[in-house]
Amino acid sequence: MQSDTAHLSTPGDPGLVGPATKPVATISDRRRAAHRELVKQGTLHQDNVRTGRRKRARVEQDEAAGGGSHNAQSEAEENEATGSTSATQLEGDELEFDIDDNYFNGRQDSRDEPEPPIRQPDLRLSHTPPRPPSPPDAVRNEGSGNLPQQNLDQLTQIIVDIDAIERFAVLPKQKDAIAFIRALQHASLDDPCAKLNDAALHRLRVPLQEPLKIEDPALRHAITTYFALEHSANEAYERIRKSAARCFEGAADVPSHARIERLIAEYTGVESIEHDMCPESCVAFTGPFAELEHCPICGTERYDPIKLRASGGRTYVARQKFITIPLGTQLQALWRDPEHAQKMSYLSDKTEHLMNELRTNGGVFNEIDDFVMGTDYIHAVQRGDITKDDVVLMISMDGAQLYESKQSDCWIYIWIVMNHAPGDRYKKKYVLPGGFIPGPNKPKNVDSFLFPGLVYFDGMVGHSGRNGCRLYCGLIGRRKGTHYYPALLIPNDYRIPGSNHPDVSVYDLPNAASVEYPANLQKLVAAPNRTQYHRLRTETGLTKPSLLLGLLPRYTLGIPHCLTPDIMHLAQLLADLLLSLWRGIIDYTTPDHPSTWEWAVFRDANLWQAHGQSVADAAQHLPSSFDRKPRNPAQKINTGYKTWEFQMYIFGLGPALLYNIIPRQYWLNYCRLVRGFRLICQHSISIQELQAAHACFIQWEIDFEILYYQRRAERLHFIRPCVHQVTHLATETLQKGPPICYSQWTMERTIGNLGQEIRQPSNPYANLSREGVQRCQVNALKAMVPDLVEPKQDLPQGAVDLGDGYTLLRKRDPYDVRPEGGAAQAIQEYLGADVKIRRWARLHLPNGQTARTVWRETQKPAEKVRISRNVKLVLDGEIRLAEVLYFTRLAVADGYGEDGEQNFRWQAVALVSMYSHPDRDLLELSFHAVSSCKPVEDDIRVVDAKSITDVIGMVPHRPELPSGVTEDRYFLVEKPGLDIATFGVTYEGPAEAGDDDEAQDNGD
Repeated sequence: MQSDTAHLSTPGDPGLVGPATKPVATISDRRRAAHRELVKQGTLHQDNVRTGRRKRARVEQDEAAGGGSHNAQSEAEENEATGSTSATQLEGDELEFDIDDNYFNGRQDSRDEPEPPIRQPDLRLSHTPPRPPSPPDAVRNEGSGNLPQQNLDQLTQIIVDIDAIERFAVLPKQKDAIAFIRALQHASLDDPCAKLNDAALHRLRVPLQEPLKIEDPALRHAITTYFALEHSANEAYERIRKSAARCFEGAADVPSHARIERLIAEYTGVESIEHDMCPESCVAFTGPFAELEHCPICGTERYDPIKLRASGGRTYVARQKFITIPLGTQLQALWRDPEHAQKMSYLSDKTEHLMNELRTNGGVFNEIDDFVMGTDYIHAVQRGDITKDDVVLMISMDGAQLYESKQSDCWIYIWIVMNHAPGDRYKKKYVLPGGFIPGPNKPKNVDSFLFPGLVYFDGMVGHSGRNGCRLYCGLIGRRKGTHYYPALLIPNDYRIPGSNHPDVSVYDLPNAASVEYPANLQKLVAAPNRTQYHRLRTETGLTKPSLLLGLLPRYTLGIPHCLTPDIMHLAQLLADLLLSLWRGIIDYTTPDHPSTWEWAVFRDANLWQAHGQSVADAAQHLPSSFDRKPRNPAQKINTGYKTWEFQMYIFGLGPALLYNIIPRQYWLNYCRLVRGFRLICQHSISIQELQAAHACFIQWEIDFEILYYQRRAERLHFIRPCVHQVTHLATETLQKGPPICYSQWTMERTIGNLGQEIRQPSNPYANLSREGVQRCQVNALKAMVPDLVEPKQDLPQGAVDLGDGYTLLRKRDPYDVRPEGGAAQAIQEYLGADVKIRRWARLHLPNGQTARTVWRETQKPAEKVRISRNVKLVLDGEIRLAEVLYFTRLAVADGYGEDGEQNFRWQAVALVSMYSHPDRDLLELSFHAVSSCKPVEDDIRVVDAKSITDVIGMVPHRPELPSGVTEDRYFLVEKPGLDIATFGVTYEGPAEAGDDDEAQDNGD
């Protein structure tokens, strides 16, 4: 599923919620005409790359000649001659933008004003990755390996003419889709579909401004008790209420459970809205379907026929309903309290800071750490589509498996308020459930379910379509049977019409969000019959117009710009593909057979069982902060193996455990993928790291085709859509920010904790919906009245706050002890004196992890410990790995006082046993995917506790190194999403002899 981004107006705007928006045209006719002309001419703006280079060369010549800055008039003339805008460059490790003041001045209607300049990026890798030898005909028109050119059509919105599409629509499915779009365009708060009572309408139109005050002690006690017992049975609340009434004077006024629920709903204004739906989950009776009495797809009756007949046709009881939770009142609640309103200012503050920084740095930044840094957001700000008073929302939808025996029992969508800081926005209390669609089947007309909540679906074909890229880049697949596969290389002796186009260079892939979307959509809608419709659906990759087209263009990033990759599901899909190949269980077509696949090493059942046990053994060395550890895949892969387990197994443990097991060329190809994926999963990605990830991905893709698919038509199905999607990850990061910001992990956690709260398995759908509504109401009231929330607990007893997010945690020696062995010598060298100390057991880090110690962990049985004493630290600017023996505090000299006496201060330190540097040959060979170290037992050091950055896993293995030596070592595993370790060794490929300027990955 996709997680998509849109932005809406401020909470006080009546046009905020569901069908309340009444769109008006806002895109200037000039931009619309210019955009259509570019599409008509088929301009790809490739000349702009050369234009940018010519400009830089001319600037250098002018400056060398003493001519000063580049002549603006000559630049304008060159722009006019080439048809380009001024170029935004990615030179080395920086990204550059033009900045204007639209964000600070507020949104302005640009209908009659010239558009602000939007620079066109020239996004290139500064270091081209070396490429291994490949067949001479492997890739035609091979490029430089640069990040793809970001065309002008990607910097402005793609405009779809709904009027034209409506005129051409013939088939009922297309007419229904357009009818929902029109209904959304003309929706209002008074629309019957909204089902809003007068009080709710008034609250939306005239939002309350003053903070909510709840001062009655009995009421405050009731609310805080309700919060504390949120997931307990109602009877627990009632027993506490009755006990308080017997024991405390005045407690008789504490409201009942039912009364307190009504009061919370009244305070927040958050209520659910029920709509009728087909009992078979085909459609919802909303919008154009609101008056129907039978399902337009399966013909099932909408109302209970028995009750209808028994009442003589007077009682209409829907056979099935679904729940929508309006968004408006939830957003209004976020501004009622000044404290929480300040939290909501993160986005405006971050944007203002970014714009000021770009001005100061000449329009340059070199790190991407949030969606705010993506070009899509920056250009929306430049156009004035997003201003400092706006709310930016992300929508995420997925199926929820309530029972282990079913794939998906119901469907849930959630809203994520991107105005919150990254440390807050994905937390349970800030994620807003939007609606719940019961099973038992998958919805067939999703628009009808999502229409009341102002949500949309993309309207694209499945992954097996001819134009099946979920980001709509326009790459044409190659047909095998009834499915298409995104293979870049044409199979040998392949003559299937429509699929036998020449090789597509991996270095020149189409950009996502193709400008052909409007024209393709119009062709699809105009299909005169079902035969033509199916042909055009295959050709265009579309199924219908998206419901999103009913919104005002400036309020969304638009279709297909808003579609994003999802690294959570992508990790699982890639893992499944690789394992099915290595196990030889992927489908095959004669004359091909798994017995001929040299990579299918796990067809040997004994080897597969041994490998599975090695995964289970290694998992014990992963810290508890890594969450769920991967189980033995040989035993559990077919019994609910979780997405996180796949990611930890394939992208964490795999490269080291598969070294010298799968053939070398396949292992090298796999390591490229792992390295790129680890880089792209970080919360903060430097431009240099993004370049490196892109180099890994594009080389992995073409090598994957050469090694596995081998231009054999019977193996086309090896090139699944996930193989192609990997190539878009780096460019999508440039446009939308780090993929971790819009992955489905938040949805996964929401489904998990909502499912755990179901207390009546006999009626799970109703219970799930009730839990969702209750969570929205509780979260809204907590935002409105923060002092009702139990204050964050102080530090545990005996803990010491070291500042900067570091905290020493007990246990601690009750008495001073004298250090022993190498630790004693290290302390003596550090202080110049022999002292007694008290050992500490744990250190809480700013990233939320807790580092533990040899001192305490070795006192427990090994099978009951997930080793958390290995850490990554920075010493003299270099990343090193170490095992923590224990923490302590030492009194160190701190100058002299006015009386001449020497002052001392407490310094928190860690006694660590160092690991060696990773084996350089194996590190280079694996493209940094395998960092294999040896413990240096006699290298014990005293280090500043704040030099520790992460808790890591160090897993024992016994590899045969490239040097031929076989020895016991430990390999590094890091938690996905954290900044990863780099050790100053090139990972683009083995360095060529005589290359003194080889690229260095200096990461941090």
